[in-house]
Amino acid sequence: MITFIVELWQNLENNVDVLESFKNSISGYVNWWTRMTMSMNQQAESIEELSRMYSNERNKKVVEKWERISDDFRKYTDRVSRSPRCFFNCELVTC
Repeated sequence: MITFIVELWQNLENNVDVLESFKNSISGYVNWWTRMTMSMNQQAESIEELSRMYSNERNKKVVEKWERISDDFRKYTDRVSRSPRCFFNCELVTC
């Protein structure tokens, strides 16, 4: 039994380089995934911020457009209300 343990220990000592190489490979893999996760999170935050900014900008443009339409409609109704003609019973009548 002792010879078996001694042989195992010698195998372990002889393969320390293999184990260190394996440890370095695992560390590199973990570091790569950590960088990828950080990069992905950063991109997700950037996309969220851009979508918020785009949404706000788009909303502002929509409001501006509706304000122009409202102003144009007000001008139109003012102009029509000042018109010297009136329509009664589908006939043009001068007021």
